[in-house]
Amino acid sequence: MTRTRSARARLRRAHAHTPGRDAEGLLRAAEHADQEVVSILQRTRELVGDLSQNTAHLATVANAIGQEVMAIRLLPAGTVFSPLERLVRDLSRQMGKEARLEVSGTETEIDRRILDELRDPLMHMVRNTVDHAIEPPAERAQAGKPPHGTLKLSAVQRGDRVQIVVEDDGCGLDVEGIRATAVRRGLLSAERANALDTQALIELIFHPGFSTRGTVSEVSGRGVGLDVVREQVSKLGGDIDVRTTRGRGTVFTITVPLTLATTRVLLVEDCGQTYAVPSSNIERTGRVRASDLHPLEGRLAVQIDGRAVPVVELSTVLSTSRAGVTHAPDVWRPFFVLPQGNRAVAVLADRLVDETELVVKPLSAPLTRVRHVGGAAVLGTGHVVVILNPSDVFKSAAGNLDTAPRLAAAEPLVAQAEKPKHRVLVVDDSVMTRTLERTILEAAGYTVVVATDGAHALEILDQTAVNAIVSDVEMPRMNGFELTAAVRQDERWRHLPVVLVTSLDSPDHVERGASAGADAYIVKGRFDQNDLLQTVGRLL
Repeated sequence: MTRTRSARARLRRAHAHTPGRDAEGLLRAAEHADQEVVSILQRTRELVGDLSQNTAHLATVANAIGQEVMAIRLLPAGTVFSPLERLVRDLSRQMGKEARLEVSGTETEIDRRILDELRDPLMHMVRNTVDHAIEPPAERAQAGKPPHGTLKLSAVQRGDRVQIVVEDDGCGLDVEGIRATAVRRGLLSAERANALDTQALIELIFHPGFSTRGTVSEVSGRGVGLDVVREQVSKLGGDIDVRTTRGRGTVFTITVPLTLATTRVLLVEDCGQTYAVPSSNIERTGRVRASDLHPLEGRLAVQIDGRAVPVVELSTVLSTSRAGVTHAPDVWRPFFVLPQGNRAVAVLADRLVDETELVVKPLSAPLTRVRHVGGAAVLGTGHVVVILNPSDVFKSAAGNLDTAPRLAAAEPLVAQAEKPKHRVLVVDDSVMTRTLERTILEAAGYTVVVATDGAHALEILDQTAVNAIVSDVEMPRMNGFELTAAVRQDERWRHLPVVLVTSLDSPDHVERGASAGADAYIVKGRFDQNDLLQTVGRLL
């Protein structure tokens, strides 16, 4: 624009000294060009304004569509609560008791899938309460209670979480009976059982098959179910808390996400791997130095808001290798706090990366239940990240609290550097399974290369030396049995350990894998990362 005006001024000066038709034409052309430039700039500004408006409108429409999709996924809690009222009446009549169910929060909307998954657990909890907690009318009268027992079932939204509370005014849990049963069944030594507080003892009711009763009940079984309830709630990314008062009643509080469509997560980096932890399960984050940790009943703890919170390494919880990863005592380490009931643990990591919203994809069959894994998501970079299951992490952390975090002193790295890394070839046509197995193996210190099927694996073997093969069975072009047979027939690779990881668990398939030359056979339906690591480690 400025150059056009300068050119026009020069033309006018030239026209003043050399009048003529050519100069006049040039001046008119320059003025016309100037007008065109002004017009173009004005139109560009208008287009930029229109683009900004359209972008804002598009964002509004996209957000509205997202809200509509979310609304379609939501159902009122009453769709699950209502049938339980009749269940309570029928059970009371069957058992000669008087009980009624009071419901509230029936209009609270919850993800359809979550409600479907909670239907059976809630039914079992109601059965269990009527059978175990509500006393017969005569017994209640002796205790100064009204003859009819009351169950309260409520749902309330708290931020992006929903709390479902099952409360009764029955006899409460027999904590001393739980203590005695734990010792009798060999779950705890007498010394350990006597040292546990009430809340720790209550946690034992979620142990498979645990019951203080000596007889089997047709209504609620013999301690079968509460472990399944916690497992189901945990699978949904939730947790369950119990509060009880002997003779007064018990309160079960189930906390689950409002929806499974999207989840706000904290991205955490540890031992070179990135994980995602649901933000709603994190009480707080912070930093601590090893020199600031203090002993607490034989464990290490950090002071947070005046309370001592036990500390554990994320790598210890996930059983991943910290080979070559060390921290001096004066180095600040980030941590995040996972609460459960009135307990909490501080989990140390190498770095807290960012907080973001992710679309979570649950693991599909047969990897529907992998310990510590609640699902997976794709980051904006295109990388797949594992969503950690907070309940599993807390449970493992609580079990590893006697193991001191490896913070104290930097270990010499020479020995670590001299130890060569084994290279493992992972073969699977499922990107989710490949990513999961790769993450597990790399976190344990292995170098991993991947192939999408047996034929692709042979191409990689031609170019890359590996120390072991972990392969799926059902794949296009060449399946795992055929790949194993091809490896055993080639002089270059026949010594390689081959582990088949598959959903095919019939004796015929296991026999076929052995006949092809597989060294180990892991069934995906019972997949556990420790099984994979132990199997690969044993074969190497």
